[in-house]
Amino acid sequence: MDSQNVIEIVGLKKCYTRKEGSSGLKDLLISLRGRTKPEEYWALQGIDLTVKKGSTLGIIGNNGAGKSTLLRMLCGLGQPTKGTIKRRGNLACLLELGAGFSPEFTGRENVMTTLLLSGLTRSDAMKRLPEIVEFSEISDFIDTAVRTYSSGMWLRLAFSAAICTNPELIVVDEVLAVGDLRFKKKCLDRMLKMKEAGKTIILVSHSMDQIETICDQVLWLENGRIREYGSTAEVVQNYKKRAFAVTLAPSKVAVESSGPVAKFREGAAEMELTRVWLSNEQRQPIDAISPGDPLNVHIEYSPNGLIAEPNFLVGLYREDGIKIYEASTEADNVSVGDVATNGGITLTFSELPLLEGYYYLDVGIFEQNWNRAYVYTSRISAFHVIGHTPGKGVFQPPHRWEANKGDER
Repeated sequence: MDSQNVIEIVGLKKCYTRKEGSSGLKDLLISLRGRTKPEEYWALQGIDLTVKKGSTLGIIGNNGAGKSTLLRMLCGLGQPTKGTIKRRGNLACLLELGAGFSPEFTGRENVMTTLLLSGLTRSDAMKRLPEIVEFSEISDFIDTAVRTYSSGMWLRLAFSAAICTNPELIVVDEVLAVGDLRFKKKCLDRMLKMKEAGKTIILVSHSMDQIETICDQVLWLENGRIREYGSTAEVVQNYKKRAFAVTLAPSKVAVESSGPVAKFREGAAEMELTRVWLSNEQRQPIDAISPGDPLNVHIEYSPNGLIAEPNFLVGLYREDGIKIYEASTEADNVSVGDVATNGGITLTFSELPLLEGYYYLDVGIFEQNWNRAYVYTSRISAFHVIGHTPGKGVFQPPHRWEANKGDER
């Protein structure tokens, strides 16, 4: 094994045997006697991977892609069906919430057991205990049985016990998805400090923000195979692009669409959206803009009779479903009057200082008093903001820095 490597994986395959409708030992014995053949499920199908010391690797992919199975193999919690795994250095695994904790033991007893199993002497474990309790922020409950803990308290203690053993390699599977925002940030900050200290980190997460913040490289798994492996920026961008396209594929009752638009209709039948499209200042159809560009949202509709002063609503969302902005004709004191024939309305954003990424729109037409929707369509129009922008978040507001020297205020 190369001295610069922490992990070397060659030809890793993992097969689980299952028989649909299996009820346990009886079915297993029947299958062993050859009366029926158990179903084989290959969770991993030939993984070759090298992780260098001090690197931070993110592992992404849809549910069922093989991420958790790979991490379990790395942590020695299962044997490969084929292939080899070599690993060096002491390891901290956070694969499940408090995995290994006994619900009947107190928090203190569980932490001591974890530390002793990690190879620490009792004396060293006792020295580490105060730091762990302080980081977990549950000192008032440390001598209470863990079964009485909330999931957040359980997480705090499990994470604290794992990272405070000063591991050379830490493997984390979606643990940072649980808990309150302040503690998530605290855990993230600790992992960044571990990264700065030269620790090797392997992180599985559905949060691309976490992956982009922590990881130098990313492994994208799909159906148990490596789909892509490379720099974080490139792999995450490709993953987002594909995931966003799948997200926008029609999954509800589809109505007529125009152009690359997926429409999902809900609501009453008095009005229909016949077309929603995006354009630039020249009214040319587009599906991409640069940060700060203007954007026109054109809404075309068809009423089934006389509609009294309907309200139009447009919601702007980031690819992960975070609402960025919502505009309505009522909020902006705009009245379209009564509607009886086909028509259209355009919402113009004079500039959209959005950061690079994928975005989509929800469009709805509501009764005057908002009691019901005539039609509401989710993810009806998508667009891409292209162009590097400094900073993180959703948008880039106009701003400037000014240094004050001496006694200037």
